[in-house]
Amino acid sequence: MFTLFVSLITGTRPQIVKSASVLVALQEAGIDHEFVHTGQHYDYEMAGAFIDGFGLESPTNLNIGPGDYCQQTYSILEKLSSHCQKRRPDYLVVPGDTTSALGAALVGFKMEIPVCHLESGLRRYDLRVQEEVNRRLIDHASSALFAPTETAVRNLESEDVPGTIYHIGDTMYDVLKDHLPRFIEASFRQSVLHRLRIETDEFAVLTLHRRRTSIPGTCSQR
Repeated sequence: MFTLFVSLITGTRPQIVKSASVLVALQEAGIDHEFVHTGQHYDYEMAGAFIDGFGLESPTNLNIGPGDYCQQTYSILEKLSSHCQKRRPDYLVVPGDTTSALGAALVGFKMEIPVCHLESGLRRYDLRVQEEVNRRLIDHASSALFAPTETAVRNLESEDVPGTIYHIGDTMYDVLKDHLPRFIEASFRQSVLHRLRIETDEFAVLTLHRRRTSIPGTCSQR
């Protein structure tokens, strides 16, 4: 009897968030799977807090740690390929467009393990941005492309990607729907305001990052 075994690979905070509903769905469907975290985001606030907050299973951590893009990519290729040689997954589910996503997709492609790209087809058409290069390479190395929007589907069709395209919607939206009832509770809002020492509920939260490469091909610290 054939038993399906799926490896879901994350490396950063956003990847954990967008994978939360997928891990739950795999569990509920009774599909044998594992959760692997590369350790690209390695401290508790950027990784562990979100794994615990979503009540996810403890992942296998490859502990690649800090380093520039080249160092991290090399470490992911080395450690994840060794892990996959032992575990032999039937599919690799790779969310997003990070260094970890690119490394995981390359491992799957080289080891002939079908890659399923979650959040495929997103484009900004600026090849100076590392993630734009990553997502294009991942999409063209993937067997299954899970696109969040109709625009993403059209992007993939226009590039004539070799894999099969699926319009599945946005898993980040699934996470929001699941947790919104708790977020809008008055007690939750008051506890957050008290913890942050904010005396009014008229405030905004912004997370911002963008590392621009001044010289194409440069490996820079992130």
